Amino acid sequence: HTGTLLVAELGSFTRMTAEKFGLTDRQVRKIVAAGLALSPDDLPRLRAAPQAVTLKDLSVLAKLGESAERSHVIDALADGRARSAADARRQYEEATRPSKPVEDPIDAAFVKLQELWARTPKAARRRFVETAHEELSELLREEAPGP
Repeated sequence: HTGTLLVAELGSFTRMTAEKFGLTDRQVRKIVAAGLALSPDDLPRLRAAPQAVTLKDLSVLAKLGESAERSHVIDALADGRARSAADARRQYEEATRPSKPVEDPIDAAFVKLQELWARTPKAARRRFVETAHEELSELLREEAPGP
């Protein structure tokens, strides 16, 4: 039954605070939820952050729960590496996203050439072969097996 009492007290607290500061009950509940989501170690670090931590930042932190991402966001805000929690989340996603494998430029050029060749009309292909005949013949001789 103490849980019901706590909820009732929290409800009256949010109503009174909302009236006193000209906020909505929902806004006060969001502020309370954001504050409850912070650990005692987080508070002094965020208070000392170079950029003021906003309610929006606290709301983002409250939604993250306990995670590596949450730790990164708090560190980035406290150290001044991010201007907002959203910015810190973007940095975290970029840092943890698997990087694309380095593409071989020869393979990329070959794929483009094949795609272009497949879309090229037959008359244009013939003109290309006539123009590049000597170079193509040389390449074919290099690739041909020896006698």
